[in-house]
Amino acid sequence: MPYQLKAKDRSCKALFGPLLRSFFFRGGYATAPFGCQLQINESRYYFPNLWGSRTLKSCICAMVNGVSLHVGERQSVGIIGPNGCGKSTLLKAIYRVNPIDSGEVLLNGQNVTKMSPKEAARHIAVVGQFNELAFDFSVQDMVLMGRSPHKKMMEGYSEADYKLVEDTLRKTELYPLRQRSYLSLSGGEKQRVILARAIVQQPELLILDEPTNHLDIKFQFEVLDLVKDLNISTLCVLHNIELSARYCDYLYAMKQGRI
Repeated sequence: MPYQLKAKDRSCKALFGPLLRSFFFRGGYATAPFGCQLQINESRYYFPNLWGSRTLKSCICAMVNGVSLHVGERQSVGIIGPNGCGKSTLLKAIYRVNPIDSGEVLLNGQNVTKMSPKEAARHIAVVGQFNELAFDFSVQDMVLMGRSPHKKMMEGYSEADYKLVEDTLRKTELYPLRQRSYLSLSGGEKQRVILARAIVQQPELLILDEPTNHLDIKFQFEVLDLVKDLNISTLCVLHNIELSARYCDYLYAMKQGRI
């Protein structure tokens, strides 16, 4: 049975006091109506060798080695551990960038690996560590892309879509930057744009891979409070143990590919 630390003692809450609650999403902003159940059972992912083989005998190491974990409905679950222990690799296995070699990833009882990319994107949104693009869009267009999984082929964006984007841009303090080139933004501003896009996607599960990278302390608290107020299931990797204890309902510790 994996060791699971329940983060009830949020000592930093008393320390930082008023900073911990932001103004974001007060006033009944509509997000996804419910969370989801994520279950990972004995999942493994092997790095290929120099010849590209990923068979068990020829692989260098298992970066995710028999991992099982659970995220309940509307729970915030964190994964902590040293650099290189497999945290980001595990997250990528969940959102299908790294297909698992064995085990299963279930979302509300459905096997995520058997979903189409568009179907998976209707349920899962991701805020990753690195958000560079080879070509440019405006901030508003970047956020608007979060509605794409909900559209049929050749279907345009509706007035409700644009209103949702506008509300999200205002609440993430990005509205003054809405016509700016995404590539011209700072690292912290780009991270907020990607988070805004994930919010507009209205997922049931939000995956966060070090979402506070490049953010100053003010926006670290505000971004995580924003995510908490979405009231959906979240799975995140955070290096700051105080932020993890304050934000997460449960923590999993990971080392050398194992929980």
